[in-house]
Parts: sequence; C-alpha cells; structure tokens
Amino acid sequence: MRNIKIRKTKLEDINAVMRVHRSSIRDLCSKDYSEDQIQLWSAVNYDEGIWQDSVLREHHLVLEVDGEIMGFCHSCVLSSGIGEIRELYLSKQVAGKGYGRKIIEQSLDYLKNESCKKILINSTITAKAFYEKIGFQCEREKTVKVRNTELLTYSMLLKL
Repeated sequence: MRNIKIRKTKLEDINAVMRVHRSSIRDLCSKDYSEDQIQLWSAVNYDEGIWQDSVLREHHLVLEVDGEIMGFCHSCVLSSGIGEIRELYLSKQVAGKGYGRKIIEQSLDYLKNESCKKILINSTITAKAFYEKIGFQCEREKTVKVRNTELLTYSMLLKL
C-alpha cells in the first residue's frame, strides 16, 4: 500500500515542485496545446526570492506519495471574500486517481476558513472538466501569455 500525504510546502521543496510543474505540463497538457506552446510553457524556473515570499505568505500544499512529491496546489486570498486557486499540478502517475480532488479540497477548506465566498481559477483546456466536476462554472474563455506563448484558458468561478 502506498503512503499518501498532503502537507504544507517547505522552502526546500522548490526543485521537486518545479519538476512536477514541468512534467505535468509536458505529460498531461500536450494533448490540448501545441508542441511549441508546451516547450515554452514548461520552461519554468522559479525565482528563489519570489518562491520564498509566496510559500511564506500564501497557501501551498504538496502531495507526497511514498515520500516523493507528485503534486502541488497553490492558493491565496485575493481580497475580502475572494480567493484564488493559482496552481494545481499533478504528475501523470497520480493524475486521475482522486488525489487532485483531495488536495484542492484542502485548499478550498483553507479559503473557506479565510471567509472567502467566491473562488477564482484560471483553468487550462486539460483541467476544465475536472474543475467543473468540483463545482466551478466557466465564466469565459481567455487567452493568457505565459513565457512568450499564448494559451487558451478558462476563467472559472466557484461560489461557496
């Protein structure tokens, strides 16, 4: 039986989280975006100062399977009553097995405890159906620029 744990992100998790971020884009999103988009989008390198500030001030969780980080979720309070799920990335080994729902539920609990009544997310094509199953509603399509490439995404909203 696998040892599954969701815990708060530590500063020293930077390389493992960055690895999951890159591999999730390459392995899971490649069916919905072009090869050029995937290459540019997945060329993520975290700035250590920004990483440290974000981990210390916002809500970051990692998913560990047998001691290895296989996913992460980053959320925050934007303003009074409004929260945002900024990132949710899983490795292909755990995608589709219910772990994404578990980690996002913990993030949603955090945002509820912070008195958020509305939760925003900017979803990829790949993740849109997943968020709809959780209860998010698509507000509109939008194009975002990420590392010199444009990606079709969806602005989604969950009312608590």
